[in-house]
Amino acid sequence: TTPIISWLVDTVGWRQAYAYVGICAMILLLLVCVFIIQFRPEDKGLLPLGYKAGGDAEATVKKTVVRRGVMIGDAKKFPMFYLFLLSMLLIGIAASGTSSNQYVYLTDSGYSAAYASLVVSISSGVGILGRIFLGHLFDKKGVKFTTVYAMGVLAVAEISLLLIKLPISPLVLAVSYGLGGAVNQIPRSILPEKYFGDVDYGSFLGMATSLQMCGIAAGPMAASAFFDITGSYVPAWYLFLVLIVLTGIIWLYCDQAKKKIWERYEKTEG
Repeated sequence: TTPIISWLVDTVGWRQAYAYVGICAMILLLLVCVFIIQFRPEDKGLLPLGYKAGGDAEATVKKTVVRRGVMIGDAKKFPMFYLFLLSMLLIGIAASGTSSNQYVYLTDSGYSAAYASLVVSISSGVGILGRIFLGHLFDKKGVKFTTVYAMGVLAVAEISLLLIKLPISPLVLAVSYGLGGAVNQIPRSILPEKYFGDVDYGSFLGMATSLQMCGIAAGPMAASAFFDITGSYVPAWYLFLVLIVLTGIIWLYCDQAKKKIWERYEKTEG
């Protein structure tokens, strides 16, 4: 696609070229939504992940796929719902604000551009494994353990930024943020099901994703604003550290508070 875009830019100018790209993307997404995407695995004769088929696959789909949880309208009656959405916004701000300014902060702190690039590259490489590992922890260890782990390694990343003058800090930053930065991708698809069940999973996922995307967009601007006002990124690192701790507290609270919602509004379908 890159050669095509380059040809369009050279032929019609960058404004029209990107307009054409946007139109093509919109058409492609509409086609995918209309002809490919299904609301439930059962609509395609499949079972959700975690369900086992019996002898009669059709009977299994119709009779044993029992979804548990609450509808989003019921969840809105509880403070937990709004705290969860707030946590998605906060962690988006903290994680993206940290990621987008690492290179500049390292070079401003006296490290060479080559070394700063190496640190960012290591962090990106570790991040691939970090996403897989974080998902594995959610599956095997549960929300509480994984929350403590994820917020812990992110907190280490913020502390390493505050202590960036120490020779070991950039490498600690690379590894800890690589492992912890997965909170910007993995939890928003797992926590809605863990907290609210899969009865209305799509609605919860959509809300969580929207709030986190807002946070991801705001994070870099927040860090830059702190630098413009104070001449340093250090206040931003302190803020992000507070947001990380607050997010961890909210996730742990939600994991406990979900029991009250489920007891009152548990719904199934089969």
